Amino acid sequence: MNKRAFITTILLAAAASAAWAAPSEGGLLSYKLTGSWAGISGGDYNDRILGENNYLKANSTSMSGAYEELKRGLGFQVEVILPLSRRLGVGVGGGYYRIRSEGTVSYSGVSDGTAFEAESTLIPRLSVLPFFVNLHYQFELGSKLQLDAYAGPLFQIVQFNAEIPSTSTILSTVETVTFTATKTSLGAQAGLGLAYRILKGVSIIADAFYRTGSISDLTGNWTRVGTNDDGEIAGSSDSYYLWGFDTTAGGTFSRAGFYDKEGPTEAGISNIKKAEISLNGLTFQAGLRINF
Repeated sequence: MNKRAFITTILLAAAASAAWAAPSEGGLLSYKLTGSWAGISGGDYNDRILGENNYLKANSTSMSGAYEELKRGLGFQVEVILPLSRRLGVGVGGGYYRIRSEGTVSYSGVSDGTAFEAESTLIPRLSVLPFFVNLHYQFELGSKLQLDAYAGPLFQIVQFNAEIPSTSTILSTVETVTFTATKTSLGAQAGLGLAYRILKGVSIIADAFYRTGSISDLTGNWTRVGTNDDGEIAGSSDSYYLWGFDTTAGGTFSRAGFYDKEGPTEAGISNIKKAEISLNGLTFQAGLRINF
Protein backbone atom coordinates (compact mmCIF):
# COMPACT_ATOMS: atom_id res chain seq x y z
CA MET A 1 0.00 0.00 0.00
CA ASN A 2 1.44 3.39 -0.97
CA LYS A 3 1.42 6.38 1.36
CA ARG A 4 -1.52 8.14 -0.32
CA ALA A 5 -3.69 5.01 -0.07
CA PHE A 6 -2.64 4.54 3.54
CA ILE A 7 -3.65 8.08 4.52
CA THR A 8 -6.93 7.71 2.63
CA THR A 9 -7.66 4.51 4.58
CA ILE A 10 -7.12 6.32 7.86
CA LEU A 11 -9.46 9.14 6.89
CA LEU A 12 -12.14 6.75 5.64
CA ALA A 13 -11.93 4.70 8.83
CA ALA A 14 -12.37 7.84 10.90
CA ALA A 15 -15.36 8.97 8.84
CA ALA A 16 -16.97 5.53 8.88
CA SER A 17 -16.59 5.12 12.62
CA ALA A 18 -18.09 8.55 13.21
CA ALA A 19 -21.06 7.68 11.01
CA TRP A 20 -21.71 4.27 12.58
CA ALA A 21 -21.02 5.15 16.21
CA ALA A 22 -24.10 5.42 18.41
CA PRO A 23 -23.49 5.69 22.15
CA SER A 24 -24.78 2.57 23.85
CA GLU A 25 -25.15 1.87 27.55
CA GLY A 26 -21.71 2.42 29.01
CA GLY A 27 -20.34 3.54 25.63
CA LEU A 28 -19.39 7.21 25.40
CA LEU A 29 -17.16 9.31 23.20
CA SER A 30 -13.73 9.37 24.87
CA TYR A 31 -10.69 11.63 24.65
CA LYS A 32 -7.26 10.32 25.67
CA LEU A 33 -4.74 13.01 26.58
CA THR A 34 -1.35 11.58 27.44
CA GLY A 35 2.29 12.38 27.90
CA SER A 36 4.62 9.76 26.46
CA TRP A 37 8.12 8.38 26.94
CA ALA A 38 8.91 7.09 23.47
CA GLY A 39 11.59 4.56 22.67
CA ILE A 40 13.20 3.31 19.46
CA SER A 41 15.73 0.59 18.75
CA GLY A 42 17.63 2.72 16.19
CA GLY A 43 18.61 -0.42 14.27
CA ASP A 44 21.28 0.10 11.62
CA TYR A 45 21.93 3.70 12.68
CA ASN A 46 22.65 2.84 16.33
CA ASP A 47 24.83 -0.11 15.29
CA ARG A 48 26.92 2.24 13.13
CA ILE A 49 27.28 4.80 15.94
CA LEU A 50 28.75 2.02 18.08
CA GLY A 51 30.97 1.16 15.11
CA GLU A 52 32.22 4.76 14.96
CA ASN A 53 33.22 4.54 18.62
CA ASN A 54 35.04 1.27 18.04
CA TYR A 55 36.79 2.65 14.94
CA LEU A 56 38.12 5.70 16.80
CA LYS A 57 39.22 3.56 19.73
CA ALA A 58 41.14 1.19 17.44
CA ASN A 59 42.76 3.94 15.34
CA SER A 60 43.65 6.52 17.99
CA THR A 61 46.62 6.63 20.32
CA SER A 62 44.22 7.71 23.08
CA MET A 63 40.48 8.27 23.32
CA SER A 64 37.89 9.32 25.89
CA GLY A 65 34.13 9.69 25.72
CA ALA A 66 31.71 8.17 23.20
CA TYR A 67 29.06 9.07 20.67
CA GLU A 68 25.57 8.29 21.98
CA GLU A 69 22.81 6.25 20.30
CA LEU A 70 19.24 7.42 19.73
CA LYS A 71 17.09 5.73 22.38
CA ARG A 72 14.27 7.61 24.18
CA GLY A 73 12.52 10.95 24.33
CA LEU A 74 9.42 12.73 25.58
CA GLY A 75 6.22 13.49 23.70
CA PHE A 76 2.44 13.62 23.87
CA GLN A 77 -0.59 12.10 22.15
CA VAL A 78 -4.27 12.93 21.70
CA GLU A 79 -6.80 10.28 20.66
CA VAL A 80 -10.55 10.39 20.11
CA ILE A 81 -12.25 7.01 20.65
CA LEU A 82 -15.62 6.53 18.94
CA PRO A 83 -17.78 3.69 20.33
CA LEU A 84 -18.94 0.91 18.04
CA SER A 85 -20.46 -1.22 20.80
CA ARG A 86 -20.22 -1.60 24.54
CA ARG A 87 -16.69 -2.98 24.31
CA LEU A 88 -15.43 -2.08 20.84
CA GLY A 89 -14.34 1.32 19.63
CA VAL A 90 -12.25 3.02 16.95
CA GLY A 91 -9.67 5.57 17.97
CA VAL A 92 -8.20 8.25 15.70
CA GLY A 93 -5.27 10.26 16.95
CA GLY A 94 -1.90 11.88 16.58
CA GLY A 95 0.90 13.38 18.58
CA TYR A 96 4.54 14.35 18.71
CA TYR A 97 7.72 12.94 20.19
CA ARG A 98 11.37 13.97 20.06
CA ILE A 99 14.43 11.82 20.66
CA ARG A 100 17.80 13.48 21.10
CA SER A 101 21.26 12.37 22.16
CA GLU A 102 24.62 14.04 22.62
CA GLY A 103 28.05 12.49 22.94
CA THR A 104 31.57 13.91 22.79
CA VAL A 105 34.73 12.06 21.83
CA SER A 106 38.25 13.39 22.49
CA TYR A 107 41.06 11.54 20.78
CA SER A 108 44.63 11.83 19.57
CA GLY A 109 46.56 10.19 16.77
CA VAL A 110 49.12 10.57 14.02
CA SER A 111 48.31 11.81 10.50
CA ASP A 112 50.98 11.87 7.78
CA GLY A 113 53.65 11.58 10.47
CA THR A 114 52.27 14.50 12.54
CA ALA A 115 50.71 13.99 15.97
CA PHE A 116 47.34 15.66 16.52
CA GLU A 117 44.55 16.03 19.04
CA ALA A 118 40.88 16.36 18.15
CA GLU A 119 37.42 16.57 19.71
CA SER A 120 34.05 15.94 18.09
CA THR A 121 30.48 16.11 19.40
CA LEU A 122 27.59 14.29 17.71
CA ILE A 123 24.08 15.68 18.38
CA PRO A 124 21.40 13.72 16.46
CA ARG A 125 17.66 14.43 16.82
CA LEU A 126 14.47 12.75 15.63
CA SER A 127 11.30 14.87 15.62
CA VAL A 128 8.27 12.71 14.85
CA LEU A 129 4.57 13.32 14.16
CA PRO A 130 2.69 9.99 14.48
CA PHE A 131 -0.89 9.59 13.15
CA PHE A 132 -2.84 6.40 13.80
CA VAL A 133 -6.14 4.51 13.84
CA ASN A 134 -6.67 1.98 16.65
CA LEU A 135 -9.29 -0.70 17.13
CA HIS A 136 -9.99 -0.83 20.88
CA TYR A 137 -11.36 -3.71 22.96
CA GLN A 138 -12.25 -2.58 26.47
CA PHE A 139 -13.61 -4.57 29.40
CA GLU A 140 -14.11 -4.03 33.10
CA LEU A 141 -11.76 -5.48 35.72
CA GLY A 142 -13.72 -3.97 38.59
CA SER A 143 -16.13 -1.19 39.44
CA LYS A 144 -13.54 1.48 38.63
CA LEU A 145 -10.79 -0.35 36.70
CA GLN A 146 -10.84 -1.05 32.97
CA LEU A 147 -8.41 -2.86 30.65
CA ASP A 148 -7.94 -1.56 27.10
CA ALA A 149 -6.29 -3.62 24.34
CA TYR A 150 -5.75 -1.89 21.00
CA ALA A 151 -3.91 -2.12 17.69
CA GLY A 152 -3.89 -0.43 14.31
CA PRO A 153 -1.95 1.13 11.41
CA LEU A 154 0.50 3.99 11.89
CA PHE A 155 1.82 6.80 9.68
CA GLN A 156 4.78 8.91 10.88
CA ILE A 157 6.37 12.09 9.54
CA VAL A 158 10.00 12.09 10.68
CA GLN A 159 12.65 14.80 10.61
CA PHE A 160 16.24 13.73 11.29
CA ASN A 161 18.79 16.40 12.26
CA ALA A 162 22.45 16.05 13.09
CA GLU A 163 24.90 18.68 14.30
CA ILE A 164 28.62 17.86 14.61
CA PRO A 165 30.90 20.58 15.98
CA SER A 166 34.57 19.57 16.04
CA THR A 167 38.08 20.87 16.60
CA SER A 168 41.51 19.57 15.57
CA THR A 169 45.08 20.71 16.03
CA ILE A 170 45.62 19.86 12.34
CA LEU A 171 45.67 23.35 10.75
CA SER A 172 43.97 24.64 13.94
CA THR A 173 40.62 23.52 12.50
CA VAL A 174 37.30 24.55 14.06
CA GLU A 175 34.19 23.51 12.12
CA THR A 176 30.56 22.41 12.37
CA VAL A 177 28.72 20.02 10.07
CA THR A 178 24.90 19.96 9.99
CA PHE A 179 22.41 17.72 8.21
CA THR A 180 18.59 17.80 7.99
CA ALA A 181 16.29 15.34 6.20
CA THR A 182 12.55 14.59 6.34
CA LYS A 183 10.96 11.22 5.54
CA THR A 184 7.69 9.36 6.13
CA SER A 185 7.20 5.89 7.57
CA LEU A 186 4.38 3.34 7.50
CA GLY A 187 4.00 0.89 10.36
CA ALA A 188 1.70 -0.41 13.05
CA GLN A 189 1.24 -0.24 16.79
CA ALA A 190 -0.36 -2.41 19.47
CA GLY A 191 -0.70 -1.92 23.20
CA LEU A 192 -2.37 -2.53 26.53
CA GLY A 193 -3.62 0.08 28.98
CA LEU A 194 -5.34 0.44 32.32
CA ALA A 195 -7.89 3.13 33.18
CA TYR A 196 -8.89 3.91 36.75
CA ARG A 197 -11.97 6.10 37.22
CA ILE A 198 -11.39 8.94 39.68
CA LEU A 199 -14.46 11.03 38.87
CA LYS A 200 -17.59 10.53 36.80
CA GLY A 201 -16.40 10.58 33.21
CA VAL A 202 -12.72 11.02 34.14
CA SER A 203 -10.10 8.27 34.46
CA ILE A 204 -6.36 8.23 34.89
CA ILE A 205 -4.66 5.93 32.40
CA ALA A 206 -1.33 4.17 31.93
CA ASP A 207 -0.43 2.42 28.66
CA ALA A 208 2.44 0.58 27.07
CA PHE A 209 2.50 0.04 23.31
CA TYR A 210 4.94 -1.12 20.66
CA ARG A 211 5.45 0.79 17.41
CA THR A 212 7.01 -0.44 14.17
CA GLY A 213 8.49 1.54 11.28
CA SER A 214 11.75 2.75 9.78
CA ILE A 215 13.22 5.48 7.60
CA SER A 216 15.96 5.07 5.00
CA ASP A 217 17.38 6.73 1.89
CA LEU A 218 17.77 9.90 3.95
CA THR A 219 18.58 12.81 1.65
CA GLY A 220 18.62 16.42 2.79
CA ASN A 221 20.47 19.65 3.39
CA TRP A 222 24.12 19.46 4.45
CA THR A 223 26.41 22.29 5.51
CA ARG A 224 30.01 22.59 6.66
CA VAL A 225 31.32 25.86 8.08
CA GLY A 226 34.41 26.82 10.06
CA THR A 227 37.97 28.09 9.90
CA ASN A 228 41.52 26.74 9.79
CA ASP A 229 45.00 28.10 9.11
CA ASP A 230 44.18 28.25 5.40
CA GLY A 231 41.13 30.48 5.93
CA GLU A 232 37.38 29.96 5.85
CA ILE A 233 35.76 26.52 5.53
CA ALA A 234 32.42 26.56 3.69
CA GLY A 235 30.37 23.95 1.89
CA SER A 236 26.71 23.13 1.37
CA SER A 237 24.40 20.87 -0.62
CA ASP A 238 20.68 20.09 -0.74
CA SER A 239 21.27 16.50 -1.86
CA TYR A 240 23.54 14.80 0.65
CA TYR A 241 22.73 11.36 2.05
CA LEU A 242 23.30 9.45 5.26
CA TRP A 243 25.48 6.56 4.09
CA GLY A 244 26.51 3.38 5.85
CA PHE A 245 29.73 1.55 5.03
CA ASP A 246 32.41 -0.76 6.42
CA THR A 247 36.08 0.05 6.81
CA THR A 248 39.00 -2.27 7.48
CA ALA A 249 41.52 0.15 9.03
CA GLY A 250 42.64 -1.41 12.32
CA GLY A 251 39.88 -4.03 12.02
CA THR A 252 36.46 -4.18 10.39
CA PHE A 253 33.98 -1.51 11.52
CA SER A 254 30.47 -0.51 10.47
CA ARG A 255 30.35 3.27 10.20
CA ALA A 256 28.14 6.10 8.93
CA GLY A 257 28.70 9.50 7.35
CA PHE A 258 27.24 12.23 5.13
CA TYR A 259 28.19 12.15 1.45
CA ASP A 260 26.79 13.16 -1.93
CA LYS A 261 24.95 10.75 -4.22
CA GLU A 262 28.19 8.95 -5.09
CA GLY A 263 28.74 7.92 -1.48
CA PRO A 264 32.11 7.40 0.20
CA THR A 265 34.96 6.66 -2.20
CA GLU A 266 37.98 6.29 0.10
CA ALA A 267 40.21 3.23 -0.14
CA GLY A 268 39.42 0.30 2.14
CA ILE A 269 35.65 0.90 2.15
CA SER A 270 33.08 -1.79 1.34
CA ASN A 271 29.40 -2.71 1.86
CA ILE A 272 28.28 0.81 0.94
CA LYS A 273 24.54 1.45 1.33
CA LYS A 274 22.07 4.07 2.56
CA ALA A 275 21.81 3.92 6.35
CA GLU A 276 18.46 3.08 7.96
CA ILE A 277 16.99 4.27 11.25
CA SER A 278 14.60 1.83 12.91
CA LEU A 279 11.62 3.38 14.71
CA ASN A 280 10.65 0.06 16.30
CA GLY A 281 10.32 0.40 20.04
CA LEU A 282 8.28 0.36 23.22
CA THR A 283 6.53 3.55 24.35
CA PHE A 284 4.98 4.26 27.74
CA GLN A 285 2.31 6.89 28.26
CA ALA A 286 0.12 8.19 31.07
CA GLY A 287 -2.58 10.81 31.35
CA LEU A 288 -6.35 11.24 31.39
CA ARG A 289 -9.31 9.75 29.56
CA ILE A 290 -12.38 11.96 29.51
CA ASN A 291 -15.80 10.58 28.50
CA PHE A 292 -18.62 12.70 27.08
